[in-house]
Amino acid sequence: MSVMVDSSSAIKALKKLGSNYKKAEKKAVSEASLFVQSKLEKNTPVYKDSRNEKKAKDEVVKSTTKDGYAEIGYSNEVSWRMHFIEFGTINQRPQGFVQRTQREIENEVVKIMTNAIKEELMK
Repeated sequence: MSVMVDSSSAIKALKKLGSNYKKAEKKAVSEASLFVQSKLEKNTPVYKDSRNEKKAKDEVVKSTTKDGYAEIGYSNEVSWRMHFIEFGTINQRPQGFVQRTQREIENEVVKIMTNAIKEELMK
């Protein structure tokens, strides 16, 4: 379970410009993924339990930026249980925090990526 940052449509337009788009792409995706990571950490629910040493909020990780793509999600130690929290179980209502985070950040991610690309191309 993760949130995706994809720059494919922006990169198609940049390729048409013939500019050094790879550097701009990497910077844009990197900045956007850091923003997404912070928002996902903020929206991840915290369960207070002394038996549970790993808090999911502290286990939000991001992949390296590669080919206009970065993935933000949870480390292997907690990712298996995030599905139950997100979608619910027979005994627990769904919390939908990953989906909510994705809806909240869509516009801001586009702005961050646009500004980063503009900055890089204006150099």
